Amino acid sequence: STRAVPSCVGTVNIPPRTASSSHDPRTHAPWPPVKLIPMPRAAMRTAGLFAPAAREMAEMDYQWYSPFLMDASKTADTFGLTATDLDIIINNQVSAATA
Repeated sequence: STRAVPSCVGTVNIPPRTASSSHDPRTHAPWPPVKLIPMPRAAMRTAGLFAPAAREMAEMDYQWYSPFLMDASKTADTFGLTATDLDIIINNQVSAATA
């Protein structure tokens, strides 16, 4: 049996997960892979006139066409924040999950 999940285009039927599908969803999913098709910028912007989700995607499309860097130095200087090492975060999460 499938469960119906509302989406922006109607209802999507999602098959139940099985033990084999939870191992690696990319290769063991009980449904075929989703086919992705590229959409030109102009088409996405035109679709944005009618669909709010398309408008938001068109607004953020610069992230797909050129690399960008994120720098936290101004935030760190202004608020005195420092980044936590990834090793510490992982150890804390593993400790919390096994406790």
